[in-house]
Amino acid sequence: MRFRLGGCAVALVLVLSACGVDSASDRAAHDLAGSADLPPAELVSARDTLPPAPPSATALTVLLTHAGDAADPGLDAAAAALAQRPDIRVAVVAAGTPSDGAVTMSGFPVAVLDTSDGDLVAAAVVATGIAPDLVVVGIDRTSELGGAEPIAAAAAAAGVPALVVRVEGGAQADHAAAAMQLLEVLDLELDALLDEPAAVHRLTVPSCRSGSLRGRLVVRAASESAPLPASECTSADRSVPVDEPAAVGAGYAALSRLP
Repeated sequence: MRFRLGGCAVALVLVLSACGVDSASDRAAHDLAGSADLPPAELVSARDTLPPAPPSATALTVLLTHAGDAADPGLDAAAAALAQRPDIRVAVVAAGTPSDGAVTMSGFPVAVLDTSDGDLVAAAVVATGIAPDLVVVGIDRTSELGGAEPIAAAAAAAGVPALVVRVEGGAQADHAAAAMQLLEVLDLELDALLDEPAAVHRLTVPSCRSGSLRGRLVVRAASESAPLPASECTSADRSVPVDEPAAVGAGYAALSRLP
């Protein structure tokens, strides 16, 4: 724009001079030509006129624990999955005999506390100084009964929502599949998990011996001791299960809110 404006002004001067325009007009034309050398008006970016962006969302603070010890493969799988997410801050704790340098199988630090399962969350808050948004207990195997739900129930009673993660399959448990489902639930179901009043949810994931996981359903909770059938991930049954045992048996991950 600047150079085109200057070119037009010079052409105008030549035409006016050839027609015998008086000196005042010449001076005006020269003034116009000279204005081509002035810097153009500074442009204001549209970005500069917008309101400032809102502050970035605060990271989710998760207290991760397990009904077993620090070396359990389920605890390690959950820690490794959560560590992939820069928007999640994780503190890993376990009940047991305190020892310096305790780590999971892959080397994630664990604070081992001399306390009962029911007091673990309260003791962890004191020991670590964190205020968790969510307590995750797992990844447990469905063949292991006992400690996971008392830990989660104590957290909810203290006003902190909790998620129990367990995987079907015993010695052949697919911890990697359960860890992937944990991340998906945190992505897609976080509002429900954090809804008030604080509650306990349970995610049960099948271990597919053939085929693959068929999806995830929100279903009615069964008792912790309710037997789970072996998963049939290749089932051709298209009916939609409505409770945990049926969902897991048909090859679906099951998310339930515990009463």
